[in-house]
Amino acid sequence: MVSYLVGIAFGRWDVRKVGTEPFLGDLFDPVPNYPPGMLLNDGKPARETPEGYELDLPPGQLLLDQRGHGWDIANRVMVAASTLVKDADALIADLMGHLKGKDLRDHLRKHFFKDHLSRYSKSRRKAPIYWPLYVPSGGWGAWVYAPSLNRETLYAVEAAAASRLNAAEREINQLRRDQQSGASGRSARDIADALDAEQQLAEELRVFSQEAGRIASLGWVPDLDDGIILCAAPLAILFPAWKETAKELENIKAGKYPWATVSRWADEL
Repeated sequence: MVSYLVGIAFGRWDVRKVGTEPFLGDLFDPVPNYPPGMLLNDGKPARETPEGYELDLPPGQLLLDQRGHGWDIANRVMVAASTLVKDADALIADLMGHLKGKDLRDHLRKHFFKDHLSRYSKSRRKAPIYWPLYVPSGGWGAWVYAPSLNRETLYAVEAAAASRLNAAEREINQLRRDQQSGASGRSARDIADALDAEQQLAEELRVFSQEAGRIASLGWVPDLDDGIILCAAPLAILFPAWKETAKELENIKAGKYPWATVSRWADEL
C-alpha cells in the first residue's frame, strides 16, 4: 500500500482507476505496452500533470525528503492517501502499525527501499524504480523516479541539494548568533547540539551537490536499455541504500559491459 501511494505521488499510478476492473483483453491479445492502472497522458506514461487530473505531479518527477518543502515525499504520500480515503492520517497510522519505522518519514528513509528492491526483483534481474538518493547521515534526500531519469533530473537534484545547503548555512549563522546572545530561550546544550547537526548536514550537502553536478556535467545520458542497475551505478556515492551500485560502478570502470551505453563514460565515472 505504501509503495502504491509513493507511485501515486510520483505520477506512476492513476488514482482515477482505483477500484475499477482492469481490462485485460482476451487470452491471445498482445500484451499491453503499459500496466493497468498507470497514469497516461496522450497514451504515454505521464511526465507532467494531465489536464483535469486532481493531483499535481512533481516537476521532473523528483521528490525530496525535506520537511516543509512543497514536494516533500512524506507530505505527498499523505496527499496521495487523502485522494483514496477520507481519513488519510488513520490509514497511514494503521499501515505504520505493520511496518518498520517510528513514523512514515522514518519508514521511507530507513526501510522502504529494501522492501521495494525485493518486490521489484525477479531471479537475477533487479529493477527498483523509486530511488532514494541521500546524504550519509540520512538527514536529507532526493527521490528519483527511474523511468524519467535524465541529465535534467541530475541538475535538479544538484540544485535541490544546493538550495538546502543555503538554508543550512543560514540556520548555522542564526544558531551562532543565538549561542553568543543567549536570548533564544533554548539551553546552551540544545543550541550546541543543533549547531553540530546542521554543520554536519551542510558538509554532507556540499559533497552531495558537487557529486550530482559532476555526474550531470559528464554528458552521460541514462539509457534504460542498459538495465536499471547500470543506470544507477554512476550515482553510487549518492545511493547508499543500494550497495550493489558501487560494485557495478567498478565493473563499468573495468570495462565489463562494453555493450552498455554507460561504458562510454567509464574513464570519467
